[in-house]
Amino acid sequence: MKTFIYLITCLLVSQCGETFYMIRILNNSEHKVSFFSAFPHSYLHAYPDTTLHKENDVFVSFGDILPSTGTSTGGSRSWESKFEEIPSDTLSFYFFHSDTLAKYTWEEVRTDYMVLKRYDLSIEDIQMLDYEITYPPTEVMKDIQMYPPYNK
Repeated sequence: MKTFIYLITCLLVSQCGETFYMIRILNNSEHKVSFFSAFPHSYLHAYPDTTLHKENDVFVSFGDILPSTGTSTGGSRSWESKFEEIPSDTLSFYFFHSDTLAKYTWEEVRTDYMVLKRYDLSIEDIQMLDYEITYPPTEVMKDIQMYPPYNK
C-alpha cells in the first residue's frame, strides 16, 4: 500500500511540472524500526555532535517502518542544495527499534544510546547509495561512517 501511495505521489508531482527529490528509507529487518533525521531542525545539534538531544522533537521522525517495507522523504529542493545549508558536510540518520521507543522513555533511550544504527552521511554517500538508506546496512554500505560499525 505504501508503494502504491508513493507511486501516486510521484505521478501527481510529476504532472505538476515540479521535480521531487526523494530519499528512500528501506527496512530489511524482521521488526519495525523508527527512522529519525537530525536535519533540518537543529543546526546547534548537528554533526559532529551525534549525541541524542534532550528533547526528541529536534529530529525529523518518519514513524514506524514495517519489516520488508520502506518509506520516502524529500521535497522540491535537491539534497545537494540542502547540504549546502548545514554547518558540516554530514547529516546523521538514526534507526531505533520501534519497541524500544514504546517501552522506554526518551531520557532512557538517550542516556543508554539505544540506537540500532546511526549513519553519518555526506551528500556523496547518499549519491553513491542512489538515494536509498537501508537498515540493516548492506555490503555496499560497509565503508560508510556508522555506529555501531559495519559488521558483516
